[in-house]
Amino acid sequence: MPWRALSACEDNGTTSSDHSMFLSQELLVEVLRDRRSALVGYASLFTADRHNAKGLRHDAIVRTLTKPRVFADVHRAEGFIRHVIRTTFLDSARDSSRHRLVPSGTAGRGTAHRC
Repeated sequence: MPWRALSACEDNGTTSSDHSMFLSQELLVEVLRDRRSALVGYASLFTADRHNAKGLRHDAIVRTLTKPRVFADVHRAEGFIRHVIRTTFLDSARDSSRHRLVPSGTAGRGTAHRC
């Protein structure tokens, strides 16, 4: 079926990068369909809570879909989503640690103390 969609795109004058984007979207759909629970399992290694792991997986998927990306195969697409899960968790952890470093009432004074 994908070859028919690509043939239709060719008739509309689209470029080969458009074809790659179509295939990459299909790969992402396949990853989400077949590897959803594995991605939650990976995210729960960071969160230690299944509910938060689902939220982390969701955030990673949204980040992955916000920019056009090209993946060579399903394994690379899944690996990229795992990378985004990891970096999203680390970014969140850094942000929350910054909030703990500055006690309320001292923001803007240039002093930071551990609570």
